[in-house]
Amino acid sequence: MIAAEWLTALFGAAVLIGVGAEYVLPVFGMSPLGDWPAAAVAIGVGGELLFGFRGSRLQGEQMRRTNDQAAYAFMLASAAESRSADAQSEVAKAMAGLAEANERAAVLEKEAAEARERTAEIEKFTAWRHVTPEQREVIESEISKFGADNINLLVEYQNFDAEAFMLSRELIRVFARAGATKIRWRPNAFTLDPVFGLHWATSDPNINVGLLRATLPAGAGLLISVDPATHLKGANPAPVPNLYVFVGPKPPVIDAAAELAEMGIVIAPESNSDPKT
Repeated sequence: MIAAEWLTALFGAAVLIGVGAEYVLPVFGMSPLGDWPAAAVAIGVGGELLFGFRGSRLQGEQMRRTNDQAAYAFMLASAAESRSADAQSEVAKAMAGLAEANERAAVLEKEAAEARERTAEIEKFTAWRHVTPEQREVIESEISKFGADNINLLVEYQNFDAEAFMLSRELIRVFARAGATKIRWRPNAFTLDPVFGLHWATSDPNINVGLLRATLPAGAGLLISVDPATHLKGANPAPVPNLYVFVGPKPPVIDAAAELAEMGIVIAPESNSDPKT
């Protein structure tokens, strides 16, 4: 297109030269040689028309290409904007899904916490008692102070009570590991009064039975006191023990005595609370 413009300008110059030669030279008393001015004008006008048309056509083609490129760029921009809108829509959907998932997770966490609380409540009623490592250390320390060889232990557990049976076995193992060898173990049952928890007694003031009671307490609940000293009198032909423990059933979680008192029920005073031997 640049070459066409230059050629158009060149042919325009030819027109000017021809016109100048035709009309200006006579003013100065000169006449052009031959008919070349007219020919120059004709050629210049023809060249201007030819290359001017060609330049216009090239300019139109350039404008068409420019418009096509602009349209293509606009199409790409529209497509990108559409993809951006779709991406924003997907992001919004993902955020909504995340919020819903967080809500479901919060609900599930709440339900799990409630389930753990219910499980803890159930375990209060169903979990078996055990001698903890801390309780074992206290018992072993008391045994070492008194001397394991000096202990004559009688352990009884509530007959037909599997949980009391297993806890009494754990107690026996604690004493055995501490070096005690004079250990007897048998079932027994209280037939007249409800008895729960552990009950300790000793005939030797050197045994800190208070510490043992504090370490493995009987527990709260409906509890009739037991007189374990009955088993320290040597009524049976077996050797008289100097330390006795009765493992009763697991104490109730509820305060049964308080509930009975609220209902106006009075627990009969202790009478025959000794186990049936």
